[in-house]
Amino acid sequence: MIECIICGEKVDEDDVFYECPFCGETINNDGLWRCESCDTVLDWQGYEWECPYCQNTGITEEISEREEVETCPECGSEDYDGYCYECGYPNNQGWIGENY
Repeated sequence: MIECIICGEKVDEDDVFYECPFCGETINNDGLWRCESCDTVLDWQGYEWECPYCQNTGITEEISEREEVETCPECGSEDYDGYCYECGYPNNQGWIGENY
């Protein structure tokens, strides 16, 4: 069993997880454990663990932007915000009231 470095309670080694409990990103290591007494997240060596993506503060703006990238339906470019700067989608020249 792992001992929590914060409160000294024993942590069950069978309750291992491989995703950050704060932001949900997959963590490439030997696993994480959460102390049931004080909610401290520990790494496989028993040290307090900090997420490299969110620093244990939850979903950050950078992570949420990375997951919700909108792509052009015509060419698939990620440089799309309603108008694609690579292929010109949607080509709406000639619409009534458009200034060009």
